[in-house]
Amino acid sequence: MPNQMLPQGARAYVVQCVTDLRRGVDLLLSRGEVDGERVGYVGHSLGASVGGQFAGVEKRVIGHALMAGYADMSQHLAKMSRHYFQTPTEDFLRVVSPLDGRHFVGNAPPSSIMLQFARRDEAITEADAALYFNSARDPKEIRWYDATHEFNAAALNDRAAWLSEKLGFPQPTVKA
Repeated sequence: MPNQMLPQGARAYVVQCVTDLRRGVDLLLSRGEVDGERVGYVGHSLGASVGGQFAGVEKRVIGHALMAGYADMSQHLAKMSRHYFQTPTEDFLRVVSPLDGRHFVGNAPPSSIMLQFARRDEAITEADAALYFNSARDPKEIRWYDATHEFNAAALNDRAAWLSEKLGFPQPTVKA
């Protein structure tokens, strides 16, 4: 089982993910052909779970589209750590929960947040979605799809339209 399932490893992993995303923005903005006023982020599953932290600290991104993420990833990792390593839940949460996305996503404005969730997702519940949405501040929106964790064409089309509006690009033609 990977080090990310132990408290210090999980904490370091979250920090490294957000650091890597920020360095990615640095790289993008170092390129002359990239318009720094039109940078967006799309994160799915783990990418959406660390997307809340990223949105809260990275002000150069205009819009964040987060699909099927946890606002409290530490709760879910703690269950796995307890199962595989018998790590006490309270120890895990003490170390990791301060880095949960719900503590950061509210600092995203003026960046916009679109949260996408799937009604037939076996991992992310409606309560998980509500926690993420309620932790964010305006401008924010939530959209639901009759889909599984992998989503569907309607979610792709909505995401493309939302990003094109937020970033000022012509709306793409996305095929189903």
